[in-house]
Amino acid sequence: MSNDFNMALFEPEAMLPAQLSWGARCDSDTSGARALMVAILEDAMLCITRGRGRRRARTRRLDAEAETWMRSDSREWLFSFASICDVLGIDADALRVRLLTK
Repeated sequence: MSNDFNMALFEPEAMLPAQLSWGARCDSDTSGARALMVAILEDAMLCITRGRGRRRARTRRLDAEAETWMRSDSREWLFSFASICDVLGIDADALRVRLLTK
C-alpha cells in the first residue's frame, strides 16, 4: 500500500451544514460550545431534581455528583458550573439557591 493511501484512511471528511439531516442550527446562541454548555447544565439540573428522595444508588450518586459540581466556584475549567453560568449570563448563586435548597 502506498503512503498516500494510508494517509487518506485517517484524513477526516468535511461535512457542510447542509449535509446535517437532523436540522442543526448554526447561530451563535445554539451551536458549538454554547449548546454543549446548555446541555451540561440541563443534565445537572435533571440529575438533581430526579435524585431527591430516590432509593436507587445510581440516581442518588448522579444527584450528589451534580450537586458537588454546582457548589464549586472554580472557573479553571471551561465547563465548570461557574464558567457555564458566566457564558450563558445566568446568576450562579440564584440558580444554586433555587436547585439546591431542599
